[in-house]
Amino acid sequence: MKFCVDTNKNNSWYIGTRDYSQANINKFETLMFQGNGYFGIRAAAEEHQLNEKRDMFVSGTFDAFPNEVTELPNLPDLLNMEIKVDGQEFCLKDGKVRNYHKALNMRNGELIRKFDWIIDGKCINFKFARFISMRDKHLLVSKVEITSDNNNINIQILSGIDGQQSNSSTQHMIEGEKRLYEYRSRP
Repeated sequence: MKFCVDTNKNNSWYIGTRDYSQANINKFETLMFQGNGYFGIRAAAEEHQLNEKRDMFVSGTFDAFPNEVTELPNLPDLLNMEIKVDGQEFCLKDGKVRNYHKALNMRNGELIRKFDWIIDGKCINFKFARFISMRDKHLLVSKVEITSDNNNINIQILSGIDGQQSNSSTQHMIEGEKRLYEYRSRP
């Protein structure tokens, strides 16, 4: 992890890396965490990766049930995407990654990850950007750009909200109401 990744030595607003490292994925996700005082989200990649932690939390929410650890509930994952290139699932462990760059601008809160992915003789350029607003505490913006010099590429993006998130092996978002009344839950 380096400071001043994109800037001159007099501007220290950026933290980031120019090396993709599966071994350091959780460290970078933690260090580039984004939040606005109301909700926060780890800097996990949009595509699922081995050993990642996909966490989003909202302040003031707690899970306090008997025989469970009291903790912030891990909310549904809003950013997950399954990307396919010519029918093949996009995964950085496959193919070759070139020009990798992931950085958090500490001044404006924008997280940008960009790189070239080379697979089966094709070079695909990816750029992911995400922002959490300080002005509107409920606003999260995500942008994806995928380009290539090859005109014969079929790109599919499947996205949605994944409510199957947990921490401490507790599923916080299940069907029905989950609330504690006088130390007992009611349906």
